[in-house]
Amino acid sequence: MLAAGLLAWFLVHQRRGRALKSRFGDEYDRTVEDIGKRGEAEAELLEREKRVKSLDIRPLTFSQRAAFSNKWTEVKTLFVDSPAEATLHADRLLVHDAGAGLSDGRF
Repeated sequence: MLAAGLLAWFLVHQRRGRALKSRFGDEYDRTVEDIGKRGEAEAELLEREKRVKSLDIRPLTFSQRAAFSNKWTEVKTLFVDSPAEATLHADRLLVHDAGAGLSDGRF
């Protein structure tokens, strides 16, 4: 009975890990490497997923996408000559124009 319970627990966690790896891709591997423990990394990814689901994410209109794309191209071009300035512009573009910023400063 105990062996069956342990096997079931193992299979559930293994399936959860595969599902997270499928959804997060390379981010899964980076998070496991950064945290060092697979279980803790998976808990972190589940928390990220929960936080993102709580966001009010709306698609941009065609004109908003075009404007954002043009500004983003300008930022990438600026990065070659002035990475620090380009980073400030990128932050402003993401936080203000795209509305991606969160009150806690995370994206």
